[in-house]
Amino acid sequence: MAENEIAVSAEVEQLLNDANRLIGNKAYNSAAALFEKALVLFPEYARLWERLGTCYMESGKVQQAEACFKQAAATNPNDFLTAFYWGVLNLDKRDWPTAEEKFKRATELHPVDTMAWFNLASARAQQKKREWRVAALQVLKIDPTFPLPESWQKSLKGSR
Repeated sequence: MAENEIAVSAEVEQLLNDANRLIGNKAYNSAAALFEKALVLFPEYARLWERLGTCYMESGKVQQAEACFKQAAATNPNDFLTAFYWGVLNLDKRDWPTAEEKFKRATELHPVDTMAWFNLASARAQQKKREWRVAALQVLKIDPTFPLPESWQKSLKGSR
């Protein structure tokens, strides 16, 4: 078992798998009900909080999503997906400083995730911070074929 994995009961594992299948079908409310049921059985499992938060986010339930991501981070502060999706929630809210903070954490936890770096660059660009270039260049370092916005490509010419 990996360092960040925890043992869960077969029932919780089944609920998690069933709920993830529902997410794949965009049945967020049904998936949320299964995550809520699993959390009654295992409230200290950060993955359940993160997945429930994602369901709420996709359903437009911003406050509930925020509360779930906060609980997930309190349960496991080193969870990449929690940091990432909490950042996505804040991009959607146009809370650029908080989005930047969450994506910065996501890039610390998973330094080769292009979307985390791209979203970090986006949050910084929205704040007119020059550091957006550093994050955008990191995206291209990880994946030189990543389709950056044309305006960014022009701005970055000569920076590589």
